[in-house]
Amino acid sequence: MPKKILPYLKRPKVTGLPLLKQWRAYRGLTQEQLAERAGMSTGNISQLENSKIHYSQPGLQALAEALNCEPSHILNVDPTKDDAIWTLW
Repeated sequence: MPKKILPYLKRPKVTGLPLLKQWRAYRGLTQEQLAERAGMSTGNISQLENSKIHYSQPGLQALAEALNCEPSHILNVDPTKDDAIWTLW
């Protein structure tokens, strides 16, 4: 009896930072101001906010420092929602 072949499950690639725009607005920054603080171009900020490019770990860290938050918050927490879970500790 032939072996059953299971489909290969691809892990989805995470593109962009959909919550970055909320974080930037929450901190009262323009794309230009955030780009300057994080050492990036305005185009990169726009592309990240609109999920046009992938983020890097160093880039995420720079954005977190510029926004005065944890990198994981940019990925998981919408700062505009009062009922958002910021931490479990």
